[in-house]
Amino acid sequence: SFALKSTLAYHADTKKLGGVDPATYDPMQGAIYYPHKYVAKFGNPMRRMMMSMMKAPPIPAKFKVVDDRSDLFDVASLLWGESEFYYFTDPSIHDNYDALFGDPKWMAKDMPEAEIEKALATPGKTLFPKDDPHKLAMGITVVNFKNMMGLHFNKAKGTLVDSWSPAGGQGNHIAVENAGMAVVALANTYHRLHDVDKVRNGAKMLLTAQANFLLSQQEADGSIANGFTLGSSITKDASTKTLLSQAFAIRAWLAAYQVTKEQKYLTAATKTYEFMQDKLWSEQAGVYRTALGANQSEYNGLVYGATLGAMREMAIAKQGQERQLITQHIDEYFVNVANKAGLQIAEINMTGEMIPPPTKVAEMMSQMNELMKTNPDKAQKMRMRMMDSDQDGVPKPKFVMGTKYGAAPVLAGKVVIATR
Repeated sequence: SFALKSTLAYHADTKKLGGVDPATYDPMQGAIYYPHKYVAKFGNPMRRMMMSMMKAPPIPAKFKVVDDRSDLFDVASLLWGESEFYYFTDPSIHDNYDALFGDPKWMAKDMPEAEIEKALATPGKTLFPKDDPHKLAMGITVVNFKNMMGLHFNKAKGTLVDSWSPAGGQGNHIAVENAGMAVVALANTYHRLHDVDKVRNGAKMLLTAQANFLLSQQEADGSIANGFTLGSSITKDASTKTLLSQAFAIRAWLAAYQVTKEQKYLTAATKTYEFMQDKLWSEQAGVYRTALGANQSEYNGLVYGATLGAMREMAIAKQGQERQLITQHIDEYFVNVANKAGLQIAEINMTGEMIPPPTKVAEMMSQMNELMKTNPDKAQKMRMRMMDSDQDGVPKPKFVMGTKYGAAPVLAGKVVIATR
């Protein structure tokens, strides 16, 4: 966040990186934003070698902008993250600040290096005023909200657009996944900036406009196109409708419903969910097809997460039998994509594995080796439990097949599932 405020803000008029003052920044007086892609340079080889020897992470010496577009998904991601950062750095909210930063005592920034090192070694101390992270989060939230409104919102059509650039200005296309992401980020801004009325009210107005635009484009069967081109009229994309678009439309409408309590948004989300169930669900595979008619469905983290998010929010919005049916589909979908198809590469104790201390591991290995001599079948079962203690098909990091040293508990780049 400090880097975003002080060094990574791109000035469209000078085409240079620098800082931004959130309090005075006005997009209409010259855009200052976070471009789509940077390249980081890490200094001379000697410095890199020294950092490596000290087991310290590399420190970028310089950034170069290689794609100067302002991308709506990027803006929404930053807005969502920074508005959440604002909330959990709020010293007035019980446990939020202390859980992250420790005791909110602070020290003068000009203190000697030796005293700083001593202070850092003391548990529960910080090197900044307790309000600094909170103010910083507010600033970056405001900058991204201003850019979403000033650079990406087409007032005439009542919708955000995917991109803005210094050379081409505002684009004329909006993808539903980007629109949905923006509404979710705006809803989070509305909820988390609970004590900043001007930003809250602006976020509510913008998310309502975007949700209404999507509502106007929903088709009779509950589905929605993947995107729209804005011209003298609004033209829907001719591409095959995807699961990602339906999921993000649901997320957008349910976020709007949570903020406004207007029934029309819940109704729209329900219709799209019913379309997903009717046209995209593969009973054979126990997952949703990622596009209409897809015999092979390719899942990555975004598609998987957006779909789970839509299902979760639908379950929260519903009651009784409806909720129960949705949660059953969540369970089935989760297991079939993450566990059986292998999207989740490994897992640790936080997600269900029992990972004992090294001494216990050594004891278990010894027991297993002894069993191999007398009861190989039982030894093999013990080995399987050691590799995957909760027996859900997702191994512990060190036991990931096809790797020499194991793999991190993260998602794979993609998996492909037969969805005939």
